[in-house]
Amino acid sequence: MISPDQLRRYLAYDPETGVLFWRARTPDMMPSGCHVQTAAWNSRFADTPAGTGLKGYVRISICGQGYAAHRAAWALHYGEWPDGHIDHIDGDPANNRIANLRTATNSENQRNTKISRANSTGFTGVYFQKSKNKYRAEISAGGKRLYLGIFARLEDAVAARAEAERRHGYSKLHGLDADDRELLAGLLEELGHEVEHDRGVAS
Repeated sequence: MISPDQLRRYLAYDPETGVLFWRARTPDMMPSGCHVQTAAWNSRFADTPAGTGLKGYVRISICGQGYAAHRAAWALHYGEWPDGHIDHIDGDPANNRIANLRTATNSENQRNTKISRANSTGFTGVYFQKSKNKYRAEISAGGKRLYLGIFARLEDAVAARAEAERRHGYSKLHGLDADDRELLAGLLEELGHEVEHDRGVAS
């Protein structure tokens, strides 16, 4: 892994947009060291967005080494590689604005993931069990998968999952897609402003 200072030779980062850009290269940064190849590379890639998408995340390759764009963004902004996981606060893995990134443990990172497409119930951690014609609820906590019970009614399974999420400190945005996350975040922000206003009036 290259150092953040070395990384800055290859990439520029805009913390407001979250986009990383390729910097113009010098011959010593090219495998061949060829001036002609360097000029051709700069003509095609310099000052253009870096990376390719992979399962929603942006990946960047430098000198044959792959880097996650959100980790590179963190290193470029703070001058050091993160020790642990980097969590996308809004759950969008392509949103690498610095305000949307935070360090997190693996458990905390998992708590802020959106619902799997394979889930037919529409609720994270709640699955229809065909063999019993009932709904199973479960949750991940402390690196373990915890069984919450099996229920005849979907709403009971959802309620059990919701209570477990509160108990284990899951994000309010957990399980929502990008549009719903944005809507809920806006509503929560508006509610926060209203609460602060009411407090000001009351005082």
